[in-house]
Amino acid sequence: MIKKSIVLIWAIAVFISLFASCKKEDGSSSLPSVSSELSSQITSSQNTSSAPNPQQQTKSILVKNSFLSIDAAGDIFYCGATGGIYRQLADGKSLSKVYSANGYEFFSVDCFEPDKICVGFRSAKFDSSYIIFNLKDKTVENAVYGDEFEPLNIFSLVHHKGSIYFLANPDRYNRYTLYKQSGQQTVPLASGVNEFFIYGDSVYYNVSNNIFSLNLAQEGAQANLVYSSADGYLVGFNIANDRLLYSTETDSFIVKLSSDSFSRLPQKLNAWTGSFTDTDAFFCGSNGGIYALSLETSILSKVSDYTAEDIKIIGDYLYLYPADKNDYPETEKELIISGGIYRFAVSDLLSQQNKDIYTSSSLSSSEVSSQLTSSGFSQPEVKPLVPEHFGR
Repeated sequence: MIKKSIVLIWAIAVFISLFASCKKEDGSSSLPSVSSELSSQITSSQNTSSAPNPQQQTKSILVKNSFLSIDAAGDIFYCGATGGIYRQLADGKSLSKVYSANGYEFFSVDCFEPDKICVGFRSAKFDSSYIIFNLKDKTVENAVYGDEFEPLNIFSLVHHKGSIYFLANPDRYNRYTLYKQSGQQTVPLASGVNEFFIYGDSVYYNVSNNIFSLNLAQEGAQANLVYSSADGYLVGFNIANDRLLYSTETDSFIVKLSSDSFSRLPQKLNAWTGSFTDTDAFFCGSNGGIYALSLETSILSKVSDYTAEDIKIIGDYLYLYPADKNDYPETEKELIISGGIYRFAVSDLLSQQNKDIYTSSSLSSSEVSSQLTSSGFSQPEVKPLVPEHFGR
């Protein structure tokens, strides 16, 4: 969950003024050190590929804050293990550091325009803020405009069709207002929000145990109640096709929205980590591991014992973000992702679906075979997959 803190305005002001004055030299630009805390560098690399964006192959794209992003040329940008933002070219051979700064942790990157990335970062002085880097001009600017936001932390910022959406202004219960900003105009969309994402042309958000959707393509549209949980306070949710998956403090549930049928999943998942293909959804387990949920049958399978904080599918790979070992005291340390970004081939993970199989038996028999259980299913021994290290 997001922690409430105070952003120091002068730190951001210094941050921006330094970039505005930087000069291009030999394909890179170095900034003088302001203090032992802040030392920055921007470098550049050439885009040589016109490969299509794999995310555009899906019918509805899930837009949310992430540690990894892909641009229209197929280049992958990601948060590095030792700080900074890196770019892996589409050819898979060339790697360059885009930005680094001492004393700052980078947790998200978003390629939202050609030659522009939006980066989320935090330091010991504030929880999070977002800055836009122009990779061509080597300049930087605030992602959010408006004096009313400068002294406040900004959370979960994403770009969608020329506008930005973000959380700010927490109330005394640490619930936030969801804003939409287009150019210099900012409007609140909802209050009391815990988290949100954009799926298709709608923004989904939860207030307490209620999940709402708002059609962004219709001017003046009213919010619709998607689902109200009677099982406890929501700590995360995701939607893929007509399936809603949400987690409370103790359990995870799956709901088929077209029929309102629902089931408690036999394993608790971190619902907010969901990443999807056309047929399967992948999640981090609350107690470790990675799980695959079939969107066709609602069968849940544990496909890896490796543990990550977050995951994201791009193209044919599932990328894993490092986890804090203190969050998984009962998990073997060598199975906790650390030291950078790792990845599995999605097809390899799906081949592991027979390893540990669970069912959601309260769904209809046409969707789930109650005969298929981890104890009664016979399968050959499958060698555990080991993820490969990606970039730096």
